[in-house]
Amino acid sequence: MAEYKEVTTEVIDIAQELIREYHENIQECNIGFVFRDEAGTSGGKIVLAKCSKVPQNIKPVDELETMGVIGPKPDDGIEREVLIKEEA
Repeated sequence: MAEYKEVTTEVIDIAQELIREYHENIQECNIGFVFRDEAGTSGGKIVLAKCSKVPQNIKPVDELETMGVIGPKPDDGIEREVLIKEEA
């Protein structure tokens, strides 16, 4: 089972910058990010990052609207900033 942990302030800073630059319409949304210790899969393909509505079991706690899940840094040189940009 995958384990999740809090993201670094660097990830929050990158996300805020990218949202300001590319997604002005969501600047006021409550968006959270977490690291996942292993990449997920969908349809047999590896999922390095994912953004979705917050599940009901988490929503009352953090009052988040959207959550970004960032998997482990891939071995092929893709930087986390690219993953965050794709999901923001």
